[in-house]
Amino acid sequence: MAKTSVIPGTRRSAWPLFVPAAVIALLALGGLWYRYHRHHRAGADVLIVGDQRGGVQALLRAAGELDHVPYKIEWALFPAASPLLEALNSNAVDIGGIGGQPFAFAYASGAKIKVVYAGRQIDGPTRGEGSAIIVPADSPLHRIEDLKGHKLATIRGSAGQDLALRLLEKHGLQSSDVTWVYLNNAEAKSALATGSVDAWSTWSAYVGYALLKDHQRALGDARELTPESGFYAANDQAIATKHAQIADFV
Repeated sequence: MAKTSVIPGTRRSAWPLFVPAAVIALLALGGLWYRYHRHHRAGADVLIVGDQRGGVQALLRAAGELDHVPYKIEWALFPAASPLLEALNSNAVDIGGIGGQPFAFAYASGAKIKVVYAGRQIDGPTRGEGSAIIVPADSPLHRIEDLKGHKLATIRGSAGQDLALRLLEKHGLQSSDVTWVYLNNAEAKSALATGSVDAWSTWSAYVGYALLKDHQRALGDARELTPESGFYAANDQAIATKHAQIADFV
Protein backbone atom coordinates (compact mmCIF):
# COMPACT_ATOMS: atom_id res chain seq x y z
CA MET A 1 0.00 0.00 0.00
CA ALA A 2 1.35 3.45 -0.91
CA LYS A 3 2.25 5.72 1.99
CA THR A 4 0.44 8.97 2.38
CA SER A 5 2.37 11.73 4.07
CA VAL A 6 0.48 14.20 6.22
CA ILE A 7 1.86 17.63 6.94
CA PRO A 8 1.59 18.31 10.68
CA GLY A 9 -1.48 20.32 11.56
CA THR A 10 -3.31 19.63 8.32
CA ARG A 11 -5.20 16.42 9.18
CA ARG A 12 -7.89 18.27 11.17
CA SER A 13 -8.41 20.94 8.45
CA ALA A 14 -9.23 18.32 5.81
CA TRP A 15 -12.52 17.44 7.47
CA PRO A 16 -14.32 20.71 6.70
CA LEU A 17 -13.63 20.02 3.03
CA PHE A 18 -14.61 16.37 3.13
CA VAL A 19 -17.79 16.57 5.18
CA PRO A 20 -19.75 19.04 2.97
CA ALA A 21 -18.81 17.02 -0.12
CA ALA A 22 -19.99 13.80 1.53
CA VAL A 23 -23.24 15.40 2.67
CA ILE A 24 -23.94 16.76 -0.81
CA ALA A 25 -23.30 13.33 -2.33
CA LEU A 26 -25.61 11.64 0.18
CA LEU A 27 -28.33 14.21 -0.42
CA ALA A 28 -28.05 13.71 -4.16
CA LEU A 29 -28.30 9.92 -3.80
CA GLY A 30 -31.20 10.34 -1.40
CA GLY A 31 -33.01 12.56 -3.87
CA LEU A 32 -32.59 10.01 -6.64
CA TRP A 33 -33.82 7.22 -4.36
CA TYR A 34 -36.84 9.28 -3.30
CA ARG A 35 -37.84 10.17 -6.85
CA TYR A 36 -37.47 6.57 -8.00
CA HIS A 37 -39.50 5.09 -5.18
CA ARG A 38 -42.15 7.85 -5.22
CA HIS A 39 -42.73 7.10 -8.88
CA HIS A 40 -43.07 3.37 -8.32
CA ARG A 41 -45.30 3.81 -5.25
CA ALA A 42 -47.58 6.12 -7.22
CA GLY A 43 -49.06 3.32 -9.31
CA ALA A 44 -51.17 3.58 -12.44
CA ASP A 45 -53.87 5.69 -10.76
CA VAL A 46 -51.47 8.64 -10.27
CA LEU A 47 -50.24 10.81 -13.13
CA ILE A 48 -47.08 12.79 -12.37
CA VAL A 49 -47.08 15.95 -14.47
CA GLY A 50 -44.04 18.14 -15.02
CA ASP A 51 -44.95 21.83 -15.16
CA GLN A 52 -42.71 24.82 -15.73
CA ARG A 53 -43.26 27.35 -12.94
CA GLY A 54 -46.78 26.02 -12.27
CA GLY A 55 -48.33 27.78 -15.25
CA VAL A 56 -50.43 24.92 -16.62
CA GLN A 57 -51.59 23.84 -13.17
CA ALA A 58 -52.86 27.37 -12.50
CA LEU A 59 -54.74 27.52 -15.81
CA LEU A 60 -56.37 24.11 -15.35
CA ARG A 61 -57.36 24.91 -11.77
CA ALA A 62 -58.85 28.27 -12.77
CA ALA A 63 -60.84 26.57 -15.54
CA GLY A 64 -62.22 23.97 -13.12
CA GLU A 65 -60.63 21.12 -15.04
CA LEU A 66 -59.03 19.63 -11.92
CA ASP A 67 -62.21 19.44 -9.85
CA HIS A 68 -63.42 15.97 -10.84
CA VAL A 69 -60.45 14.11 -12.27
CA PRO A 70 -60.96 10.33 -11.84
CA TYR A 71 -57.30 9.80 -10.95
CA LYS A 72 -54.74 11.63 -8.84
CA ILE A 73 -52.39 14.22 -10.37
CA GLU A 74 -49.06 14.96 -8.71
CA TRP A 75 -47.38 18.15 -9.93
CA ALA A 76 -43.62 18.46 -10.25
CA LEU A 77 -42.46 22.04 -10.82
CA PHE A 78 -39.40 22.87 -12.92
CA PRO A 79 -37.72 26.19 -13.74
CA ALA A 80 -37.06 25.26 -17.39
CA ALA A 81 -37.40 22.52 -20.00
CA SER A 82 -33.95 20.95 -19.54
CA PRO A 83 -34.46 19.53 -16.01
CA LEU A 84 -38.03 18.59 -16.92
CA LEU A 85 -36.76 16.57 -19.89
CA GLU A 86 -34.20 14.84 -17.66
CA ALA A 87 -36.98 13.89 -15.26
CA LEU A 88 -39.11 12.60 -18.14
CA ASN A 89 -36.30 10.48 -19.54
CA SER A 90 -35.53 9.00 -16.11
CA ASN A 91 -39.25 8.17 -15.52
CA ALA A 92 -39.41 10.54 -12.53
CA VAL A 93 -42.39 12.26 -14.18
CA ASP A 94 -44.88 10.83 -16.67
CA ILE A 95 -45.72 13.79 -18.88
CA GLY A 96 -44.63 17.41 -19.20
CA GLY A 97 -45.03 20.52 -21.31
CA ILE A 98 -41.99 21.73 -23.29
CA GLY A 99 -41.11 23.81 -26.32
CA GLY A 100 -40.46 22.29 -29.70
CA GLN A 101 -36.73 22.95 -29.79
CA PRO A 102 -35.90 21.51 -26.34
CA PHE A 103 -37.86 18.38 -27.29
CA ALA A 104 -35.93 18.10 -30.56
CA PHE A 105 -32.59 18.35 -28.73
CA ALA A 106 -33.60 15.70 -26.19
CA TYR A 107 -35.13 13.32 -28.74
CA ALA A 108 -32.08 13.58 -31.00
CA SER A 109 -29.94 12.68 -27.98
CA GLY A 110 -31.82 9.41 -27.56
CA ALA A 111 -34.33 10.30 -24.82
CA LYS A 112 -37.07 7.65 -24.58
CA ILE A 113 -39.94 10.13 -24.90
CA LYS A 114 -42.65 10.85 -27.46
CA VAL A 115 -44.86 13.81 -28.26
CA VAL A 116 -48.47 13.17 -27.17
CA TYR A 117 -49.83 16.66 -27.84
CA ALA A 118 -48.83 19.62 -30.00
CA GLY A 119 -50.33 23.09 -29.95
CA ARG A 120 -49.58 26.47 -31.46
CA GLN A 121 -50.57 29.88 -30.16
CA ILE A 122 -53.15 31.51 -32.41
CA ASP A 123 -52.40 34.83 -34.05
CA GLY A 124 -53.36 37.84 -31.99
CA PRO A 125 -52.05 41.18 -30.75
CA THR A 126 -49.97 39.59 -28.00
CA ARG A 127 -48.67 36.52 -29.87
CA GLY A 128 -44.92 36.26 -29.49
CA GLU A 129 -44.51 38.90 -26.80
CA GLY A 130 -43.82 36.26 -24.17
CA SER A 131 -40.48 35.22 -25.73
CA ALA A 132 -37.90 37.97 -25.92
CA ILE A 133 -34.29 39.05 -25.69
CA ILE A 134 -34.11 41.37 -22.68
CA VAL A 135 -31.62 44.20 -22.08
CA PRO A 136 -31.36 46.80 -19.29
CA ALA A 137 -33.33 50.00 -19.79
CA ASP A 138 -30.15 52.04 -20.23
CA SER A 139 -28.40 49.52 -22.50
CA PRO A 140 -26.64 50.94 -25.58
CA LEU A 141 -28.10 48.01 -27.56
CA HIS A 142 -31.23 48.97 -29.52
CA ARG A 143 -31.37 46.47 -32.40
CA ILE A 144 -30.72 42.76 -32.75
CA GLU A 145 -27.77 43.68 -34.97
CA ASP A 146 -26.22 45.44 -31.98
CA LEU A 147 -25.71 42.09 -30.24
CA LYS A 148 -22.65 41.39 -32.37
CA GLY A 149 -19.63 41.00 -30.12
CA HIS A 150 -21.68 41.03 -26.92
CA LYS A 151 -22.51 38.46 -24.22
CA LEU A 152 -25.91 36.78 -24.50
CA ALA A 153 -27.20 34.65 -21.62
CA THR A 154 -29.67 31.80 -22.02
CA ILE A 155 -30.16 28.13 -21.15
CA ARG A 156 -28.37 25.78 -23.53
CA GLY A 157 -30.85 23.99 -25.81
CA SER A 158 -33.82 25.94 -24.47
CA ALA A 159 -36.63 27.86 -26.11
CA GLY A 160 -34.63 30.95 -25.20
CA GLN A 161 -31.64 29.82 -27.23
CA ASP A 162 -33.89 28.82 -30.11
CA LEU A 163 -35.46 32.29 -30.07
CA ALA A 164 -32.05 33.96 -30.07
CA LEU A 165 -30.72 31.80 -32.90
CA ARG A 166 -33.76 32.53 -35.06
CA LEU A 167 -33.63 36.26 -34.38
CA LEU A 168 -29.90 36.40 -35.09
CA GLU A 169 -30.40 34.61 -38.40
CA LYS A 170 -33.30 36.87 -39.38
CA HIS A 171 -31.15 39.94 -38.78
CA GLY A 172 -28.14 38.65 -40.72
CA LEU A 173 -26.01 37.48 -37.81
CA GLN A 174 -24.45 34.11 -37.11
CA SER A 175 -24.33 32.17 -33.87
CA SER A 176 -20.62 32.91 -33.60
CA ASP A 177 -21.28 36.67 -33.68
CA VAL A 178 -22.29 36.61 -30.00
CA THR A 179 -20.63 35.17 -26.91
CA TRP A 180 -23.01 32.60 -25.45
CA VAL A 181 -23.18 32.51 -21.66
CA TYR A 182 -25.14 29.46 -20.48
CA LEU A 183 -26.96 30.17 -17.23
CA ASN A 184 -30.29 29.17 -15.73
CA ASN A 185 -32.94 31.88 -15.68
CA ALA A 186 -32.28 32.98 -12.09
CA GLU A 187 -28.55 33.27 -12.76
CA ALA A 188 -29.12 35.09 -16.05
CA LYS A 189 -31.46 37.57 -14.38
CA SER A 190 -28.81 38.37 -11.79
CA ALA A 191 -26.01 38.53 -14.39
CA LEU A 192 -27.99 41.01 -16.48
CA ALA A 193 -28.66 43.19 -13.44
CA THR A 194 -24.97 43.29 -12.50
CA GLY A 195 -23.72 43.82 -16.05
CA SER A 196 -21.96 40.45 -16.32
CA VAL A 197 -23.90 39.83 -19.54
CA ASP A 198 -25.31 42.28 -22.06
CA ALA A 199 -28.58 40.54 -22.92
CA TRP A 200 -30.76 37.63 -21.83
CA SER A 201 -32.96 35.47 -24.07
CA THR A 202 -35.89 33.97 -22.15
CA TRP A 203 -39.63 33.37 -22.16
CA SER A 204 -42.95 33.38 -20.31
CA ALA A 205 -43.14 34.85 -16.81
CA TYR A 206 -39.46 35.79 -16.88
CA VAL A 207 -40.15 38.23 -19.72
CA GLY A 208 -43.14 39.75 -17.97
CA TYR A 209 -41.21 40.20 -14.73
CA ALA A 210 -38.25 41.79 -16.52
CA LEU A 211 -40.43 44.28 -18.39
CA LEU A 212 -42.97 45.15 -15.69
CA LYS A 213 -41.05 44.74 -12.43
CA ASP A 214 -37.42 45.38 -13.37
CA HIS A 215 -38.34 48.00 -16.00
CA GLN A 216 -36.03 46.44 -18.56
CA ARG A 217 -36.86 46.37 -22.26
CA ALA A 218 -37.13 43.88 -25.09
CA LEU A 219 -34.47 44.13 -27.78
CA GLY A 220 -36.54 41.80 -29.94
CA ASP A 221 -39.22 39.17 -29.50
CA ALA A 222 -40.99 36.32 -31.26
CA ARG A 223 -43.61 38.52 -32.89
CA GLU A 224 -41.42 38.82 -35.96
CA LEU A 225 -40.96 35.05 -36.22
CA THR A 226 -43.18 32.27 -37.53
CA PRO A 227 -44.90 30.69 -34.50
CA GLU A 228 -43.66 27.25 -33.49
CA SER A 229 -45.52 24.43 -31.81
CA GLY A 230 -45.31 23.63 -28.12
CA PHE A 231 -45.45 20.01 -27.05
CA TYR A 232 -46.53 17.72 -24.27
CA ALA A 233 -44.22 14.73 -24.13
CA ALA A 234 -44.48 11.50 -22.18
CA ASN A 235 -41.92 8.79 -21.59
CA ASP A 236 -42.34 5.32 -23.07
CA GLN A 237 -43.05 3.69 -19.71
CA ALA A 238 -45.89 6.08 -18.89
CA ILE A 239 -47.39 5.70 -22.37
CA ALA A 240 -47.45 1.93 -21.87
CA THR A 241 -48.86 1.92 -18.31
CA LYS A 242 -50.91 5.15 -18.05
CA HIS A 243 -52.31 5.57 -21.54
CA ALA A 244 -55.86 6.35 -20.37
CA GLN A 245 -54.72 8.98 -17.85
CA ILE A 246 -52.45 10.67 -20.41
CA ALA A 247 -55.24 10.72 -23.00
CA ASP A 248 -57.62 12.28 -20.49
CA PHE A 249 -55.09 14.89 -19.33
CA VAL A 250 -54.30 15.92 -22.90
